[in-house]
Amino acid sequence: MEVVLTPKFRSTVKKLRRRYRNVTHDVTSLIQDLSGGKTPGDRIQDLGGAKVYKVRLQNTSARLSKRAGFRVVYHVGDMAITLLVICQKPRCAEV
Repeated sequence: MEVVLTPKFRSTVKKLRRRYRNVTHDVTSLIQDLSGGKTPGDRIQDLGGAKVYKVRLQNTSARLSKRAGFRVVYHVGDMAITLLVICQKPRCAEV
């Protein structure tokens, strides 16, 4: 299945890359899982039947626990999977 990145997702990854050099690698591993048909993470409920998931990504640049990593929200559609938002855990409320 095709994986599409929204412009907001791309710009946020670009900003995060300034501070965390491995963020691109971390996101690439998620994209590979999604392309392989996996749907990691938890489904967000009460969205009118839309298949929207949130998943934790380990921040390999920070070498901290998975809890202090990134959060990604993505939508699973009929033709493509769309990566919507990525944020760093302590700052997720700002997004």
